[in-house]
Amino acid sequence: MKYRTRTFYTDQQKSEMWDRWQRGDSMGSIGRHFNRASGSIFPHLARTGGIRPADRTRSRCALSLIEREEISRGLVTQLSFRLIAQNLNRSPSTISREVRRNGGRQAYRAASSDQHAWDSATRPKLCKLVLCFSHQSARIEPVAISLFLMGIGGGWIVVGLVV
Repeated sequence: MKYRTRTFYTDQQKSEMWDRWQRGDSMGSIGRHFNRASGSIFPHLARTGGIRPADRTRSRCALSLIEREEISRGLVTQLSFRLIAQNLNRSPSTISREVRRNGGRQAYRAASSDQHAWDSATRPKLCKLVLCFSHQSARIEPVAISLFLMGIGGGWIVVGLVV
């Protein structure tokens, strides 16, 4: 049996798709416009409930690509995190976390770090509690959840028992 190749749409095609959907075109007519089946259009429209998603923008508090380039240059010239942070008017902990998160002093690359930050900022994300407590079959006490979120909880408190 021959499998169909996966259809990837460019941002321009997705924008055209949303424009046509807002004008009232059916999924079938949108699919015909792109020479695709309506089934390949549906997932893009259904992901946000048929409402066009807002354009993504970077938070003004997040590191920019220019700042990441400065971090990279500072690492190459063997500057300390404190000196790099001072040059960027940022906290030293921001710089150290950024470098540690993206390969350390030896492997840090500004462009790949920026792309990773952009990709990991997408929503929706699973709640931390879902990820950490999903394997637990018993009821978790609220105290254990609050301790976990504060980073204090060493053991799981399950209905009075430490597991």
